[in-house]
Amino acid sequence: MANQAGGFFYHWIAFRFRKNLWKPYIEQVVSWLNAWKPPVRRLIIVGPSAGYSLPTEWLNRFESLVLIDPDPRARKKFSKIHPGLKTKPDWIIHSLFEDSDLGSWKTTIRGNTPTAILFSNFLGQLKYAEIKLPVKDFIDAIPAGTQWASYHDRYSYYGKDTIDHETGDFPRSKKMGETKWEITPGVIHQIDWVIGN
Repeated sequence: MANQAGGFFYHWIAFRFRKNLWKPYIEQVVSWLNAWKPPVRRLIIVGPSAGYSLPTEWLNRFESLVLIDPDPRARKKFSKIHPGLKTKPDWIIHSLFEDSDLGSWKTTIRGNTPTAILFSNFLGQLKYAEIKLPVKDFIDAIPAGTQWASYHDRYSYYGKDTIDHETGDFPRSKKMGETKWEITPGVIHQIDWVIGN
């Protein structure tokens, strides 16, 4: 849980920079989420971590929350970040994406209740989370007509070095915006916002 995609390191930099350096990025995410209004009562969030960029007020629009994150610290930290949450989330504290056929993922998202799916800064981290399956496979598994959205790394800039997170071409989606996230001083990520169904 100390890889670049999350775990202890991520929580540490969030503690340092969430209330100052991250503020413009978080404000943009809040704006995107408030503009996205899927007409469902159940929401699945993939990769919420502690919910540092998720507004409690927006989460309270949903009657049922399913949160999927492999970080065992996420659940406790999420409750501290969101003490005003009206709905107690159902947590899945492991990766659903290790199955080569994505069987667990498909079972979770294909329930009888109409559901929307939010990838919370997750899809751009697959290579760092050591998940081998391509992003396209996760999207293709979502039933047609299911509304989903994602904000994720498109590029990362480390001084003169640029990392392409290979998230520029998702099926069944439309890019709706982008913003910069200075995650630590001088380290900037381009975050893209897409919606699909």
